[in-house]
Parts: sequence; structure tokens; C-alpha cells
Amino acid sequence: MIPWDEYYPTIYEVGLAKKIFFNSLNENLDEVINGDMSKDTAISIAASEVWSAGRKYQDKCGKAIRG
Repeated sequence: MIPWDEYYPTIYEVGLAKKIFFNSLNENLDEVINGDMSKDTAISIAASEVWSAGRKYQDKCGKAIRG
């Protein structure tokens, strides 16, 4: 059994990350299709969007705790 703690995302957070990832991929889809962007670059951008959103969420939660 997985020990759930603050380092494991909730089902909601996983769903939100998935939505952010796929939205970013969809935004870059035309550029990938026409060859202006590689698939690898589009995936990297999508991953960075998830990372950025996670950092913003983490900062927001930290500010709420600190007051």
C-alpha cells in the first residue's frame, strides 16, 4: 500500500495536471503537425506547464499557511 502524505498528489491534482498537460499539447498541435515544432519540444513544453502550475499551487498553499 502506498503511504499517502503531502508528497503524493490527490486524484483531483492528477486530473488537473493531466488537463494542463493536454491543453498545452493541443495548443502546440498545429506546429507539430506542420513540422515547425518537434514532438519532443511539445511534450517538454507541456511538462513545464504542469511543473509551473504545481509551483504556483505550492506557493499559494504556503502563503495561506503563513498568513
